[in-house]
Amino acid sequence: AEYMGIRVVFGSMKGLFVSVVVGLLAWASYRHFDVENADKLPPGSFGLPLLGETPALFKNGYSFFMNKAAELQSPIFKSHLLFDPVIAMTGAESMKLFYDKSKFVRHNSVAPHLVEHIFGAGVVNQLDGDDHIQRKSMILKAFSHDMVNEYLKRTQLVVTKHLTGWTASQNITVFKAVAPLVFDLVVLNFFGVDSSEGVFNLEEVQHLVAGFVAPPVNLPLTPLWKASKARAAIATAIVSLMQRYRAQKSSVKKSALTVLVDNNDAMGAAALPDDLLAGELIHLILASYGGIHRVGSFLFHALHENPNVLNKLKQEAKKLPRNVPVSLQSLANLTYSHSMAREILRFYPVVPFLTARVKETFTYKDMLFPKDMLVYSDVYGSNQDGSIYTRPEQFEPERFMAGREEDKKHEYAYTPQGGSDARTHHRCAGEQLTQRVIQSIALLAVRDYTWEYPAQDFSYGLELLCEPKDHVIISNIKSVADQ
Repeated sequence: AEYMGIRVVFGSMKGLFVSVVVGLLAWASYRHFDVENADKLPPGSFGLPLLGETPALFKNGYSFFMNKAAELQSPIFKSHLLFDPVIAMTGAESMKLFYDKSKFVRHNSVAPHLVEHIFGAGVVNQLDGDDHIQRKSMILKAFSHDMVNEYLKRTQLVVTKHLTGWTASQNITVFKAVAPLVFDLVVLNFFGVDSSEGVFNLEEVQHLVAGFVAPPVNLPLTPLWKASKARAAIATAIVSLMQRYRAQKSSVKKSALTVLVDNNDAMGAAALPDDLLAGELIHLILASYGGIHRVGSFLFHALHENPNVLNKLKQEAKKLPRNVPVSLQSLANLTYSHSMAREILRFYPVVPFLTARVKETFTYKDMLFPKDMLVYSDVYGSNQDGSIYTRPEQFEPERFMAGREEDKKHEYAYTPQGGSDARTHHRCAGEQLTQRVIQSIALLAVRDYTWEYPAQDFSYGLELLCEPKDHVIISNIKSVADQ
């Protein structure tokens, strides 16, 4: 849940004017720096004045870093993106460098408008050192073995409810239909409430997520303004739930919220204020809704494009017990479907990059990393690393299974949700849950339902937030029990 460092800058005249002024100052400063230290910086170019290589980033999206690295024949290069001079890195070895806490920090690496209007100040993705480890320790308690089992039991109920509902429609557009399914999962698992209670609103969550990639312009009716309003409403609802839980604990189901409140309140004078604790839960909403919605939708794309995967998945789904709730135990030996979930996260464009800043000036392989310089680490491209993965452009769940285990070739080979140890580094606290939720959706879908894919355009580009052209349409959805 700690990959929210994307910086997207464009927008209205007011926002553009401010951005241009800031960009001019930054460009002028670093252009001088570039001239004096051209032989020490990584290869590459700061590009056009003001714009730098931002147009290429938006044009090429997820493939920008890979393409640039190949062009320069260097996995590390300098660039100028979104009004910031940056050093960009791709590949497993570069990801290892990026996670060296002695060299990089997360403080001040998240765009200011995201801190102000989306995350709130002081949440875990902005922390370093002991502050980060202590906060992460509390958050990880919401993803304990017992809590993940509880989430998976609820996941089964929610998935079955929604897929059964799909059978009433002639056609389903997957990228649209998965949204309320994931919303139900998020509010039930993280807050212990049913979506029908109206505590949270799907549209507000969608505004919040949309604000993450919106222009940094907080004017009425702009996406960021809507996101800011949505965040305020969501935060108010979360604080109200906290207060309700403290007053009458039996009135709220066990959830991420109740775990965090209990652990936070036990800290006494060191406890976080409610608005900051709400910010951590909002962070979970952003990561889980945005990530699972996207990956869960691409699941149905993968099953169409890879019939052999669908057939193997159907065979394994027969082993999923019907008389017990889905759990880590019932999924443990279903290794093909777990590998398939991991491959979806590796193969499809979900997270483009992570950001950090250089802690102190250092040199790496004769390349200078100046203090405070912004650094981009390529998530998508690093998980397509041809030195690690055989045929990385192919969808092959077997690459994670016994006999291949390509992800074990390098300690940073597999990093779609961050690298290193989640307890001590900026790696997603909910990584296991994400994989197991996708695995559960896949197994329940192919075991209990059938569907067809009508003629449509399944192609997709690699632009940021890309989706298949027709958003994946399925039809003739039937419950196996009714056939």
